This record gives sequence, structure tokens and C-alpha cells, in this order.
Amino acid sequence: MDDTARETSRGRLRRTTALLSLAYLVFVIVWRAVVWFADEWWPATVLVFAPGWWLLLPAAVLVPAAALVCRRSLGPLLLAVVLAGAATHFSFPVSALSRSPDGFRVRLLTCNMHYTENLDPVALNQLLDETRPDVVLLQEWKHPNPSGALVLPNGDWHTHQTEQVRSETLESLADKFVLASRFPIRRTAVLGRYSMSPQGAVIRYELETAAGPVTVFNVHLATPRDGLQAVLRAGGDGPAKVQAGSDVRREQSAGVAQAAGTARPVLIAGDLNTPPQSARFRREWNGYTDAFSSAGWGWGHTFFTRNAAVRVDHILTGPGWRCDRCWVGPDVGSPHRPVLADLVWSPSDGR
Repeated sequence: MDDTARETSRGRLRRTTALLSLAYLVFVIVWRAVVWFADEWWPATVLVFAPGWWLLLPAAVLVPAAALVCRRSLGPLLLAVVLAGAATHFSFPVSALSRSPDGFRVRLLTCNMHYTENLDPVALNQLLDETRPDVVLLQEWKHPNPSGALVLPNGDWHTHQTEQVRSETLESLADKFVLASRFPIRRTAVLGRYSMSPQGAVIRYELETAAGPVTVFNVHLATPRDGLQAVLRAGGDGPAKVQAGSDVRREQSAGVAQAAGTARPVLIAGDLNTPPQSARFRREWNGYTDAFSSAGWGWGHTFFTRNAAVRVDHILTGPGWRCDRCWVGPDVGSPHRPVLADLVWSPSDGR
């Protein structure tokens, strides 16, 4: 091949790379705009529950190509990668950039145990022994006695669990919640027993701590599973089911937020079945800080299937709390992963 032919071929490759890079940037911008309306518009809801990692796959090919033949395309590609990270809610620990305030500290762990069907008690107990949380909140626990599969680290523990009863109207079992706390439990109130009910499955605890009473909510909201599966089957009722599920979770979230009221200090944790990209997540939990978004690193996926992973388990903190660190724990035999957070109560810090 002579020099002219080579230059022609190289020019064609350069133009193709530039066009594909711009097309990728436009695609990511459109994707980001669409998922902004998750839980308001059913296609956007489906997208936030779909695998997000593939959104970055084109960059794995285009970035090396641009570096070789079209370096001016690296700028649009970098912007596309940043927007793709935002669209899939990749988190940076921004709280690590500032000094941690003085105050009352607590480590909280939450996990949906999925009725402990495949519980790995060794992995769960090892996690508890290594991380030594102060408060443990479990949803969908099945064992009649938590100590039968839950070995708490040394210390004086206070525990509470709810009964698992069946609803005739919802044709489902009530969530069985477990609380294990190093702090005395002053009060408990069951605000809802069934995750698919208008109230959701919600328990409010009041713990006696060195900082005074702390209100903690253990939460499990409605699953989007039926609607998403109907869409995948191309069922005609799929879109309606997806939107109905979003509406139920909005009502449930609003109810929990109202129950929390102006309580301070307040913590809300559990399986909200809502990704952080959701428009309704932003609206209903506007007065709270998502621990992983402020102090976690990466995507923080907490629920895994064979084809997808999504972050639906959260730790939310009310005003006055600072999260120093938040991370996702290992597999303990549930499709949900534990979420842990190191929290500091420092109301004078102005957060």
C-alpha cells in the first residue's frame, strides 16, 4: 500500500472514530436524561434496573482508538465516561475530603436476608465479628431464634424481632425483622408488616445512646419484580405493573418520611427497592443523606441476579449526621449484600 492509500485509510479511520465518539456522547446524554425520570416514567424505571455496566463498554474500544488515531476525540469521550458514571450513579467518597467531626459514633449494618433460604451463617458471623457493628438491622429473616444462626460479637446486646404471620388479603408473609443493638431498646412500634402493603414493612425503634435517644427505622418496601418480569416477557400489562410498583413505593416512602417527622437524631435503613437514580428517591428522601452516595466508592450494588446488579439497599441519615465511610459487605447467602456505614452524630457540625 502506497503512502497516499495509507493516509486515505488513516483519515477514514480518524473520521469514523470521531463520529462514533460523538455518537457515544450523545447516546450517554440521552440515557442520562431518560433515567432522570425513573419511577415517573416506566421506560426510565426499567432502564435503572437494567445492567448499567454495558454503558461503559463502548469507551473500552473508543478510548484506545482515539488515543491512536484521533486524540481530539478524547475530550468528548472523557465527558461521556463521566456522564455514564453519573447515569449509573458511580459514587466518590466526597466526605473523605473533609475532617471528621467530633461526636457520638455508631457503626450500622443492614441486610435483607431473603428469608435466609441460602444463608451462609459462617460468612454472616465472620462479617459481624470482623466489622463489629453497633446496630444490626435485618429484613426477611426466617429463623425463629436469631441466635440460632446469628452469633453476635462479644458484648451486651439488646435484641428485638417481629413475628412472621401471613396476610390473607395480600397472600404474602409479613416481614420478619431483627434488631440487634449495643444500645438499650427503649421503644418499638410496628408501622407496617407487609412490604407490598400501602405502608410497607416498617418498624420504628428508639435506642438509648450516649447522645440521647436515637430513632431508627428498619424498612422493606415493595419489590418491582413483578412489573419488570412482565416487561421482559413482553406482557401487555408490564408497563402498568412497573408504574403501579413505583406508585406504591412512593406512597410507602412518603409514609416513612412522615413517620420520621422532625425526630433527631434519626436513621432509616433497609431494602427500599429503589435505586438512587430514581426521581422519587430524590424527592421523597430530599431531607436525608444517602450514606453510600456521600461516603462510598464505586457503584455499591447491593442486589444481584444472574444478569444485573443494582443498589436498592440504603442507609439514610437525617440532619446532624455525618457519614465517614460506607461500604458493601460480602455475600452471606442472600441475593442482597450487607451495607455498612460509620456514622457520626455531630449536630453542631451543621450537616
